[in-house]
Amino acid sequence: MRPHCVCSPGFQNIPVPTLKAYAAALKENSVVERLSVVGTRSNDPVAYALADMLKVNTTLKSLNVESNFITGAGVLALIEALQSNTTLLELKIDNQSQPLGNKVEMDIASMLEKNRTLLRFGYHFTQQGPRLRGSNAMMTNNDLARVVRCDPGTDGSFTLTLSVPELERALGKKFKPRTNKKEKA
Repeated sequence: MRPHCVCSPGFQNIPVPTLKAYAAALKENSVVERLSVVGTRSNDPVAYALADMLKVNTTLKSLNVESNFITGAGVLALIEALQSNTTLLELKIDNQSQPLGNKVEMDIASMLEKNRTLLRFGYHFTQQGPRLRGSNAMMTNNDLARVVRCDPGTDGSFTLTLSVPELERALGKKFKPRTNKKEKA
């Protein structure tokens, strides 16, 4: 049976070249859907290799790089790679060895707002502004995914039920309520 998950959480002695080789191998991956390198002492060179992989990989759905030594530059490389990746649904980057900083958090929030396919993002923002923007971006993406998941009927039509707030978030515009002329009279 083929593995759908490559997990190496807590193996602290994996050399950086080996981690970079994992990323290089996943460029041509058509099987592995989840990669976890939690607590492997991964650093920016590993993050850059993973970012390069994300730009071309069309199978990976979840990437977890939590609890490592990746700086703001490495995290931004991963987030920027999402602009060309439409298959990754979950990215976890929390608990790096040093804080990412205000500017990096603002850049992350901005890039998350541009992405339409990521559904889960694991990072605890220290600032309220980027936290709200990131949360709204994930909510919008989940609303869009809900629309896409609707099954078509046998005649090619489909029924979709969304609340007004969900529809407004998904389409990015406000709707005015209709007033019934008979009720006004």
